[in-house]
Amino acid sequence: MDFFLGLAEETGVVPPPLASRPDLEDHLAPVWTAFWDLQGERRISPSGMVRPLPWTAVERWAERFGWADPDGFDWLWSRLQGLDRDYLDFEAARLDRLTKKV
Repeated sequence: MDFFLGLAEETGVVPPPLASRPDLEDHLAPVWTAFWDLQGERRISPSGMVRPLPWTAVERWAERFGWADPDGFDWLWSRLQGLDRDYLDFEAARLDRLTKKV
């Protein structure tokens, strides 16, 4: 993201997705960070469907970054699940569009 922000500042041209991105409230930054850090932990089904973030991977991330206490982990996990549901819906729709083109 910093690359695109720097490029926009340097060129004076802001790409539409960057211009229309929502502001992230500070208290949600760990959720966003964890979500993208954990993308490599996902499994892909034989049909190409993206699978949910594994609980065990989230648990390891939480331990590593100080979210392992029960309340902190529950808070993080519930928000990650909501974000993940939206992401999985987006990926399912994308896969559906791709398979209809074939």
